[in-house]
Amino acid sequence: MKSLFGFQDTLEVVNNGVQELPGNATDAQRNTHRDLKKKDCKAMYAIQAAVDAANFDKISHAESSKEA
Repeated sequence: MKSLFGFQDTLEVVNNGVQELPGNATDAQRNTHRDLKKKDCKAMYAIQAAVDAANFDKISHAESSKEA
């Protein structure tokens, strides 16, 4: 999976997760956070598509790709 995440440019998000956005965030920080959330969703999809039904039940409650 490491090579898949590297190819999709989501490996950093899977390893580090996505930090919460501060309340006084700038537009640049909001855009960066939105891009990281998109990458996290992309990685979650790849993980969910790769596992069988028994393992899907284990990760279906995960909120992020790092957690899954």
